[in-house]
Amino acid sequence: MPRISPSGTAPGRSYHCKRHPVHAGGHSPAAARSGNIQVSVAITWLPAPIPQGDRGRECVAAFETTGAAAPPAVTITTSALVVDPKPVLTGTSSLSAGAPVVITIDTDNNGTTDLTYFATVQAGGIWSLDIDSATPTSGTLPAAGLSPFAKVTATATNAYGNSSSVTGLNIPT
Repeated sequence: MPRISPSGTAPGRSYHCKRHPVHAGGHSPAAARSGNIQVSVAITWLPAPIPQGDRGRECVAAFETTGAAAPPAVTITTSALVVDPKPVLTGTSSLSAGAPVVITIDTDNNGTTDLTYFATVQAGGIWSLDIDSATPTSGTLPAAGLSPFAKVTATATNAYGNSSSVTGLNIPT
């Protein structure tokens, strides 16, 4: 999200309109909005008399957050649970390579998250999690592994805090 610095010219002075990351307490445009930000700058102190042209300046800078506002896509494949109690779970995400996907597992499908893992998006948007070798960030994998009807949820969150989740639930046949 941008912070805008002034731009313009005045006799003997110059100003440049630049976009900067917003710092704590800063203002930024609302998500899913595009347009222009107009900034007025008033100079209130200089050691010498202020030339008339330097008393105030305005600049306009474009901003666009529409694409960034969309939540990322995420998929999950849990069919491996049917044949393997400690499977490799896989899925895809529209997040960039290196971004985390949070995997939560309700081992007995009672509505309570029992395990949490982080998987990393690889090139091409693919992520995977080997339940047998990965260490959960919370919870303990049961010694027997997961039941075939464990509820597995993958959540992807973009840099703007927008997230999407998908749940895989295998019901025994």
